[in-house]
Amino acid sequence: METLGGWAKTVVVGRARLGGIPMGVVAVETRAVARTTPADPAAPATREAVTAQAGGVWYPDSAAKTAQAIRDFDRERLPLFILANWRGFSGGMRDMFDEVLKSGAQIVDALRAYSSPVFVYIPPGGELRGGAWVVVDTRINATQVEMYADPTARGGVLEPEGIVDVKYRKRAIVATMHRLDPTLIKLDESLARTERDEDGRGTGDAVRAIRDAILAREATLLPVYRQVATKFADLHDTPGRMQAKGVIRGVVPWAQARSFFYWRLQRRLAESRVRSLIGKADPALPHAEVTALLQRLADRSHNEGAGLASDDEAELSDAGEPGGSAADVNGFGADGSTSGGGAGGGGGGGGGGGGSGGSGSGGNRHTAGAPSPAVRAGVSATDDRLFFQWLEESEAEVVECVRQVRDARIAADVARLAAESVDGFLFGLQNALEALPDGRERQKLAADVQARVAAAVGGGPPRGASPTTPSK
Repeated sequence: METLGGWAKTVVVGRARLGGIPMGVVAVETRAVARTTPADPAAPATREAVTAQAGGVWYPDSAAKTAQAIRDFDRERLPLFILANWRGFSGGMRDMFDEVLKSGAQIVDALRAYSSPVFVYIPPGGELRGGAWVVVDTRINATQVEMYADPTARGGVLEPEGIVDVKYRKRAIVATMHRLDPTLIKLDESLARTERDEDGRGTGDAVRAIRDAILAREATLLPVYRQVATKFADLHDTPGRMQAKGVIRGVVPWAQARSFFYWRLQRRLAESRVRSLIGKADPALPHAEVTALLQRLADRSHNEGAGLASDDEAELSDAGEPGGSAADVNGFGADGSTSGGGAGGGGGGGGGGGGSGGSGSGGNRHTAGAPSPAVRAGVSATDDRLFFQWLEESEAEVVECVRQVRDARIAADVARLAAESVDGFLFGLQNALEALPDGRERQKLAADVQARVAAAVGGGPPRGASPTTPSK
């Protein structure tokens, strides 16, 4: 459903659903549109003005519209999907006077503070250039923004023609011709011999004829070499190059985009819920450590369930789970690129709104006490579908992990406070004992404290140590 439709028509914003999950969408109008500025009723001398606006360009009004829409989506806690196909910002004098840079900065501010998952996708044949890339770059909000591209998309600061004009001008192209073209190499040698024969004067008819032949050959080769140079520059703008440089997370073909982004969104929403619980347990725990903690927990679940898994992998196929390596489950391999064997129907098969549609398949059910399909297939950081299923099926493990994180944070706080003041630590312990209303609870706590003190003094391991407790 489009919103703000009558304003800044070079950008299209609205709300949509991906597999039943509500999302905010920002897309681009690639056709030229007309902007109409009505006459001012209070100024009889003014007239209605119609201005043409090119497609795929951010103007002051469309940039402000984009920033406003992103802020609105964030207030509604909606995931955001940006179909990025911009060549940059308009840079005319009128646009500068209308504060196009300020409107672009508002996009950066809105994305920096965005609290839900953001996907930036360069569609087939699309391109992301110049300042348009700057305002949607993943480093603005690295914990939420992810960028992907279709294999036919392009991205870079300058277009290939502009790169050639800046870094590989005509003088460099001509030098390359004389280094590579056999005809020009022979003409250069002939010119050098002729000039030596004429005592270096270089004014004879033979010298002029050779130079004319060289100029004619250069004029013939220049379009070909410029085309090769442009193609070489274009190779630096391909999605493969962007992924190798780390500016996008993966290459997602358009035909697989719905399935891929559905499972990716399901996984990230489930992760966000777990991260929120862990963040409440230990607000100081860095994002990277939370990611590593979740992966260690998933690996441990896989290792514990591997011994119980059946050797007959046909059960996985009967349950609707794809065979083969776990990295191919949703078509997203360890290198970040999608394969042709991605899971189909993810976009339409979700069914459940609010981020739980992935459990609608009957194949996800398994016998109580047996390892889940996600555990048996192996849970990897790149398998969005399996990781999401594991999170949905491992609530008890996640709750225990959150408890261990909270206990580790409290233990670190107590140790820090005890190091600052031993007397204060002892008084606090005394107050904690006196605050317990039940005498049996006080005795139990005192016994636990004595046992842990004895273990610490004796050099033994303290009771209750957790193998998954994150290090500080």
